[in-house]
Order: sequence, then structure tokens, then C-alpha cells
Amino acid sequence: MLFLCSVFAPVCLPNLDKPIKPCKSLCEEVQNNCESRMQQYGFPWPEMLRCDRFEDNDMCIKPHNAASASNGSQNFAFNLKAQVLGLNPVCKSCSQASTFENILDNFCRASVVLRARVRPLNETHIIVRKGRSFKGPTFDRKRTPAHERLVKISDVNDGAHCPCPITKGNFLLMANETDNGQFIAKLILPWKQDKNFKSAIRRFRAVDCTTLGREIRESVLRQSYKRKVPNYY
Repeated sequence: MLFLCSVFAPVCLPNLDKPIKPCKSLCEEVQNNCESRMQQYGFPWPEMLRCDRFEDNDMCIKPHNAASASNGSQNFAFNLKAQVLGLNPVCKSCSQASTFENILDNFCRASVVLRARVRPLNETHIIVRKGRSFKGPTFDRKRTPAHERLVKISDVNDGAHCPCPITKGNFLLMANETDNGQFIAKLILPWKQDKNFKSAIRRFRAVDCTTLGREIRESVLRQSYKRKVPNYY
């Protein structure tokens, strides 16, 4: 989101006669992380976002080692402010978009999916308890108590800390287990009651991850069609 916002809503300063654009290195980082997933779902990298359109200089928006897509304007504003001040932005796992497509995409890439209560332990880990398993070794589609687990918030280097706002209530947690038995979060979302969120949760029972690319592509096309067709009633 940092990259897209710096392209379509660039930063302007009073003493400069042109907007501050994203660095070429930021574009290349986003393309390297996203292009393969886009191609899997049938979407090519957009021509208008070709990285050779941008330059690397002292006056461009630079990549951050933990920059991520945010879950709304508040997290994006925090991340942009954090970059300016040299602070760490919100963790990628804690700033995921709560769209139908993103939830299912992360579901297919995670080895453990829970509805659970969580509480922060320190700057790098959370404690997960009272979970209902949707995916993982204990998944049986029933409400089963889960033991407390220690989950690392981010997969960045141990020395890099990023904030992860944790409030009271239930969370949707998706994580992967490493070879040494450590759990690393991929998505931490407050449990919601909106239509897209609930539809994604119901889809967990029947989703075929081998054809998910086609399903997401069709979902995006349906939403695009609805936006274009005027409502005369």
C-alpha cells in the first residue's frame, strides 16, 4: 500500500515543484513479492507500474525492511509516519486486509488457522489461547479447546521489532510452523461480523486451494462488474 499510495497519491512539499515518487527499489521489492502471486491468479504486472519509470535518489519513498500492505488508512498513516521518523511500521501479519480474497489466500498458505483470544507477551511474541481450529493437525471442524501457544508476530529478523496492536476480543489467526516447531503469524485480524469476513470463514470448509486462483479471479471480476453496472432501481 505504501507503493500504490506513493504512485496514485504522491507526497507534495511546498518547496518542491514536483511530487515525491516511490523509489525504483521500492517498486522492485513490491514486484518481487507480488508478481508471482498475481500471475498465479491470472493477473499480469500492470504496465503503468513498470519499475523503470522510477528512480532511486534522495527524494523518493524508500522501501522498509518490514513495510507491508495495511488494513486501512490508520495503519498506512502510521507506517508512512514511521518511515519518516525512522520507526518500525505495523507488522505485516497485523496489517492484513480483511477482504474475502486475502483471507482465503492466506488460509491456503497457512498451516494453522484459529479463532482465538490472544494477548501480547513482548515485542515479538503473542500468547494464543481458547482457540477454535479451522486448519491444522487438530482440525476437526468442531469447537475444541486449544492449549496456549506462543506465536511469533513477524518473520523478519529477530533484531527487528514491529508494533502489533492487540485489543480485547477474538481474533482470526493464521500461522505457519517452522522446522524447529516455532509458529510464525501470517495474519492476525480482529474477528468481524461483516459480510465478506463471514463469507470467507464459511468458505474454509470447502475451499479447494488448487483452484483458488480461479475463484479469486472470478470474485474480483464480479465485484468489478457490480461497480460498473448502474443501479436504476
